[in-house]
Amino acid sequence: MISLPIRGINKLPLTKRAQILSMLVEGSSMRSISRIVGVSINTVTKLLLEAGEACAAYHDEAVRDVTARRARCYEIWSFCCLIDARAPKPGRRGSYKKRVDANSN
Repeated sequence: MISLPIRGINKLPLTKRAQILSMLVEGSSMRSISRIVGVSINTVTKLLLEAGEACAAYHDEAVRDVTARRARCYEIWSFCCLIDARAPKPGRRGSYKKRVDANSN
């Protein structure tokens, strides 16, 4: 008799999935989550991707007809790695910070 694999048999229990997602939201690293919960890092990655897709689908369905008169972004941070030849002069930082105000032109 040939045994066929049963799809979905390796599903994580709901409590473990909730624990993983809550740890991701709190800012824990994926590697530490995999060690603490006792699952593969690939499992954490797959769950993160599935949760992101579910959130995007919910957002696309639920958020409609939003009218915004003002938008406010306080800070946008980015960092660019530079080669030594293009490094900033001494005393200058390598990060870029931009403030955008709703009242500015």
